[in-house]
Amino acid sequence: MPSDEIIKHLGDHGCEDITEQLNLSRSGLFPVSTGGFGDVYRGTLHHGTHVGIKCLRLVVHTTEESRKDLKRAAHELYVWSKCRHPNILELNGVALYRNQIAMISPWMGNGNVNQFLSRHPRFDRYWLCARIASGVSYLHSQKIAHGDIKGANILVSDDYIPKIADFGNAILSNYTLRFTTTTSGPSMSIRWAAPEILEEESGFSYEADVYSLGMKGHGRNTSKSAPEANPDG
Repeated sequence: MPSDEIIKHLGDHGCEDITEQLNLSRSGLFPVSTGGFGDVYRGTLHHGTHVGIKCLRLVVHTTEESRKDLKRAAHELYVWSKCRHPNILELNGVALYRNQIAMISPWMGNGNVNQFLSRHPRFDRYWLCARIASGVSYLHSQKIAHGDIKGANILVSDDYIPKIADFGNAILSNYTLRFTTTTSGPSMSIRWAAPEILEEESGFSYEADVYSLGMKGHGRNTSKSAPEANPDG
């Protein structure tokens, strides 16, 4: 499915296309962070609001693998668009940015929770964990299993509110929008993953989210690494 069709399909299910709201002249030329799935740019809307622009690195309409990644992006956008909670990163909408599907959200100037705590080591970690747990509880109440709870996927707002992000691995029950099963396989963070997932005994689940949250909280509040730690957040 071409990217413009995916955006239209998402729009039909409540995910707003805000391509025309992006001020391209004030958006970054180079990504501020990169990952295996895409790049994040700092951008600006026409009315001056700073936003994060998360988009695929692959150019659309090229290979079968890029088409799979486009479907994965569409899945993430759809799940994300269903979330409304103070501890879930807001989704402003979707856009075409440099011929790529982009997920637009408020700019989080404090970075992820790992970066934030390295700069503010005396910040109340128990309060942070309680807020993050509230976000996870909300997801589960909406029948959403996140699938990759880790520090790199928890951003901190300018007013120090932690917000869960990155729904690329999320599983949502009772879909009203379906994509084919040719999406590329999920990635995960071994450091925080539940044993049953590592041993391939089950897929992502509410219980696995709680395990990852507990491992993350333990590591942050004791300053100890999880077993067989990897530098993935």
